[in-house]
Amino acid sequence: MLIFKKIVNFITKPQVALFIIILSIIGHIILISRLGGFTSNNFLAFGPSKDKHGNYSTFAGLELNNWNKIIAVYFIILFSSILNVYYTNVVSKGVQLSILNSAVKVVPYSKFWSYVVLFTDPSIQIILYIIKFLAAATLQIQFIFPELLGTYISNIPFIIRWLTNKNFIYS
Repeated sequence: MLIFKKIVNFITKPQVALFIIILSIIGHIILISRLGGFTSNNFLAFGPSKDKHGNYSTFAGLELNNWNKIIAVYFIILFSSILNVYYTNVVSKGVQLSILNSAVKVVPYSKFWSYVVLFTDPSIQIILYIIKFLAAATLQIQFIFPELLGTYISNIPFIIRWLTNKNFIYS
């Protein structure tokens, strides 16, 4: 039982979990690559591209057959990603946690706006996740990259704010 506890304590450390997840992702990428997964469906294509059947990639039914459409979709994905992370950090980690946490006795928001935010939340979440899904559904890195970039751009200010307000045992 003692060895089991030591293993659990070790694998639940954040740095160990991060290492395991990164190794797993690299392993998945290598496996998919060796099976021919990144070459058979234009995964690495850039710009307007056709699949093996001669069809252009699509995004929400929009045929991406020229650079104007491609660039517009890049910006749609980038800004929806920024909005998604921003909304999640403000609403889910702010408003909802304040309201749902029974230890918080006084909510730092008005009752009216708390109702508005909580009742509109499902619709906003679904719309932003649909755009995220559509970006991933293109199965092309050129449309997944703006999602990743937007996520980082939007998360950086929140991460810096959260970390500067904390004291750490180890620096």
